[in-house]
Amino acid sequence: MKKVLSLLLIAALSATMLVACGGDDSSTPADDSTSTPDSVASEYVDGTYRAESATFNNGYKEFLVVTYKDGKVTDVDFDAYSEKDETVLKSTLTIEEYPMFTGENEDEPYQPSIWYPTLEESIKNAAAPADVELIADATHSCENAQKYLAAIQEAAKKGDTEVQVVDLKAAE
Repeated sequence: MKKVLSLLLIAALSATMLVACGGDDSSTPADDSTSTPDSVASEYVDGTYRAESATFNNGYKEFLVVTYKDGKVTDVDFDAYSEKDETVLKSTLTIEEYPMFTGENEDEPYQPSIWYPTLEESIKNAAAPADVELIADATHSCENAQKYLAAIQEAAKKGDTEVQVVDLKAAE
């Protein structure tokens, strides 16, 4: 009989300890959004923001357009338009219209239409301008994209949807 009472007493004490150690979750918020990575992105006001170079370079003016929705980047467009005709985008040009070759292999074209999507994806995933990855043989455009993104992020914090003109020479 002593053995049964001892076991019942141990079981009762164990159950009491489990309940006591379990705590009360009702005072802890289920979603502590202050510690999630999304809270960083939520500092941006929803909208579409544009930054572009102050000047044309080699006959083209680069631009970056970023759209924020619910504090997250949902769309990115990086391109450059022609000084002669603003409807002509560098991303649509053929090798004959805009010859660009890598330093490694002069026989293989490395057109903006090939590397722009990679750059756009990098911008979309970047938390900060420095996170935009540099692409071989497109380093200047990637560095410029970092500067455009910095201007856009500052504008997006204030909800300023005016075109941000970036003086690339002054930004160096």
